[in-house]
Amino acid sequence: MFLKQCTAGSVVEFGKYYDQNNVSKEPLKWLVTAVCDGRAQLISEKAVDCRKYHESYTGVTWKECSLRRWLNDDFFRACFEPDEQIRILTTNLPNNAGENTDDKIFLLSVDEVKTIFKDRFERQCRASGYAISNGAALNCYGYCSWWLRSRGRYEFYAGRIDGDGTILGDGHYVDFGSCSVRPVLWLNTELQAPS
Repeated sequence: MFLKQCTAGSVVEFGKYYDQNNVSKEPLKWLVTAVCDGRAQLISEKAVDCRKYHESYTGVTWKECSLRRWLNDDFFRACFEPDEQIRILTTNLPNNAGENTDDKIFLLSVDEVKTIFKDRFERQCRASGYAISNGAALNCYGYCSWWLRSRGRYEFYAGRIDGDGTILGDGHYVDFGSCSVRPVLWLNTELQAPS
């Protein structure tokens, strides 16, 4: 679907990332969650990878965590060509712990998940083969858990969505190694890529 004409609830392709293996990249599919004023918010249709929220078991905020750095650096450069990168808007994000952050790529907060998805069934998510090969745990129905950027009950916990779609605001310890990642971004739908 042409990005300028995307609507909330549609699925679009933007960027490329590993899907079944770490050898070849495939077009990355995104669910459009909102469209307004020439901008669209996208969340990956599948969990794209399996990564820790932070590399060590310590008190950490979204601003400081290693997953935020990975999303805005390694993933950003690996997934998007330069002409795609300039279409991704910087978003000022409120956080339930620590300072607001300015990010190109981010995770949803607990409050945002409640706004975007009407029930747990909409929050259920499949993981890519690549995420599974990197350790993503699946429940008996084949759904994965995925991180939120919100701090959990303790400073060394981060929120997540369970495999059955339940919001676990209390979260899991930040260096838990089996939780998946669903990147989110705001895209300028008016800016045309150079031909």
